[in-house]
Amino acid sequence: MRKYTLLFTLSLIWGSQFLFIALITHDASSITISFYKALLATLFLFIMTLFMRKTPYKKQWGLYILIAIFEVVIPFIFIVQGQRYISSGMASIIIALTPVFTLFILILIRQRKFNLVEIFALILGIFGIVILSWNPEKLGLVEYVSLGLLLIASLSFAISLVLMQNLQDDVPIHHMRNVLSIATIILIPITIFSSNTFTLHFDPLQWSSLIILGLVHSALAYVIYNILVRQYDAVFASLSNYIVPVVGVLLGVLILHEHLTLNIIMGSAVVLLSLIISQQVKSG
Repeated sequence: MRKYTLLFTLSLIWGSQFLFIALITHDASSITISFYKALLATLFLFIMTLFMRKTPYKKQWGLYILIAIFEVVIPFIFIVQGQRYISSGMASIIIALTPVFTLFILILIRQRKFNLVEIFALILGIFGIVILSWNPEKLGLVEYVSLGLLLIASLSFAISLVLMQNLQDDVPIHHMRNVLSIATIILIPITIFSSNTFTLHFDPLQWSSLIILGLVHSALAYVIYNILVRQYDAVFASLSNYIVPVVGVLLGVLILHEHLTLNIIMGSAVVLLSLIISQQVKSG
């Protein structure tokens, strides 16, 4: 029960991020936003560790660097940039490929056996998200480039999930503090080179959105992500990407009073079915 609570909590956090990103993405570069998200998350986790009991653990700096690149730097920049030109529904479909990429990588490196039922469950989950988010729209070159960026972000998430499985010692807050610290350092020269400014001209609502994105959608979410990977496995943690669009759409219905359509009901049911089948594979 605990693992499902963590999974749905993570999905709830990430399912609401599209709203906060939409409030700030057109008033600052994606790289500058990514830098401040990583910086805020690092500071928050650093303060948290100051009040925690000191626990000895192995610091795997080489692995931290790789996770920082694939889990933070690439997705942070590419998701914000990709969401500028396509709908959140279309974006959610691409990011939902993460479980498939994760399973494919694990099979490729022979850390997981090929299982037809599990693959069927993952494909069924993607089908559910397509039903949920279906909104035919004409796409031009810019939109296709955005889809490509989101596809890379999805693959990057999958690579980082596989890497996270190799972290030793059960200290998720310390691990993610180190990862986000490295990501922040990497983003400093990228920000200087690309935009040549760290200045943000935000109103109070936008500053609040950025702080929430840094503390909740980055720091807290990545700690939960690491716990799921370390205590369960990468494929299970990646299933949060299936629930994210469901959460996003349902929040729109509950908070923004959007219409509850047949697409939402059918898509949510198919996604739930795919999760049940995928977990039956494990317990069977």
